[in-house]
Amino acid sequence: MAQWKIGSISALALAMKSQSPNKLTQYLASQGYQQILGDHYFTLTTPTFSLNKVKANPFPLAFVTKKAEMDAPKGSCPGTKNEGAVKWLQLSDSANLSQGGINTVYRLETAGGNKPATCKGQKPHFETPYAAQYWVYGPA
Repeated sequence: MAQWKIGSISALALAMKSQSPNKLTQYLASQGYQQILGDHYFTLTTPTFSLNKVKANPFPLAFVTKKAEMDAPKGSCPGTKNEGAVKWLQLSDSANLSQGGINTVYRLETAGGNKPATCKGQKPHFETPYAAQYWVYGPA
């Protein structure tokens, strides 16, 4: 069933999270997606993927930079305010700082997340919600 779920789960997650985060959690668990593998954050300005919930020593940790990007396909979910889907990315570790067997991350199947064309009329601090799938790989 994965081939049918992969393309729709980001849009569904974005819509459900904005309406009912508890229902999103329940839905994901019912589909077998209840295991959290880790966290994504920035170390200074470096995208970091920490699979700190995985039972491994050392746990997988990737410090990556953008290697390639492409616009999200035309049929991608445009987001909760029709802002458009943020780009798909290939992120890789070119400095060999990663550990635990991962060094490449792809951001795919994005839903929403494009920044507004202008900040005019926006609050001083605002967010543009999005959902995406992050596929994590090790060296080939």
